[in-house]
Amino acid sequence: MVREPITSAAGDDPLAPLASWDPAWLGKLRAWEGAATQGVLPAKTVALVRLILDVGITHLDACAAERHMRAALAAGATRQEILAVLKLASVVGIHAYAASAPVVREVAEAAGVTMPRSRPRAGTPAIDMVSAAGQFNPAWDNIATWDPAWLDRFLGMGAAVWTDKVLDAKTIELLCIAGDANVTHLWSSGVRRHAEAALRLGASIEEILEVIRLAATHGIESLEMAVPILDSICAET
Repeated sequence: MVREPITSAAGDDPLAPLASWDPAWLGKLRAWEGAATQGVLPAKTVALVRLILDVGITHLDACAAERHMRAALAAGATRQEILAVLKLASVVGIHAYAASAPVVREVAEAAGVTMPRSRPRAGTPAIDMVSAAGQFNPAWDNIATWDPAWLDRFLGMGAAVWTDKVLDAKTIELLCIAGDANVTHLWSSGVRRHAEAALRLGASIEEILEVIRLAATHGIESLEMAVPILDSICAET
């Protein structure tokens, strides 16, 4: 299904100039964009997926985030559900440590530098809770060895999105897939981990693919940002 054109805060379609500049290409773009959603996911979930793509730390598109917050509210989302998406997006920074830790270990070993030894996990209730639930990510092993107290604080914060139950677990996993598949992030191991979890929670492959299609069409926001600028500059001449 083809969705309505995204509008700017002023109520104008940011891609409207393309209707006169290159109408044939705009039609093809709209057809491709509209094919991203095929009625597999409810409108609210689609809006939340688009929102987490916009607020991802590697993207940060405030105008698009506002549009998709409004779309989510119109589709029945609550403020707390939208806030849960924002909380979920805020924890993606852990990937900086997870991706860098093995590199640091290799560099240290090559230089003959001794890394911190494994420390007992006593006094790390969040790590213990996540481990007992079978949800401890092996990518966090080095962090748990070097900085168990820091990781415990992180997990205590991040796990709240799951334990608060504002969003159901399957939706959280679908949102995590979107955040990890975001073209400006591309954390493939996270996509695998959260896709496996989503399937266990009853998600279908079709639902997962719809999330990935939404992520794949996210590059259209480059046009939505830049076309109005080009239009304004050309109008000056």
